[in-house]
Amino acid sequence: MNFNSKEILKRIKLQLGIRTDEELANYLGVAKPTINTWKTRNTIDFKLLLEKIDKSDWNYILYGEASGEVALRHSEPAEASQLRAELQQLHSEIARLHHELAKREGQIELLKSLLQEAERAKGGGVIPFKGADDPRLKPKQKPKVKPSD
Repeated sequence: MNFNSKEILKRIKLQLGIRTDEELANYLGVAKPTINTWKTRNTIDFKLLLEKIDKSDWNYILYGEASGEVALRHSEPAEASQLRAELQQLHSEIARLHHELAKREGQIELLKSLLQEAERAKGGGVIPFKGADDPRLKPKQKPKVKPSD
């Protein structure tokens, strides 16, 4: 990875909400030519930066990436394999939940049609719900076949 002081200084200004080199120099307590010297010589006083800049994402400042991106990029192969396995589990769980949702949506449609049927039968009045014992709500079962003797 190549060190690029211009890019690092640019990201520092972005993080601090500073627009000019002069504002950055004032913030760091250095002369404006110092910032230009750092850019020209491709050097930076990191000790000064660490003293003056706190609560910053140093991975972003140094590499241009968020902390999580650097961690993933540099993760061990075993860790990456574990992350892939966890991701696959999450995909499976999402597929299961989609299936469950479709099932529930089907049940809702059935209940709506039963309600419409009941309203038509009562002339628009409300008929009492028979509860879980209502045969129309029970799953259809295959008829049992008696074994032949």
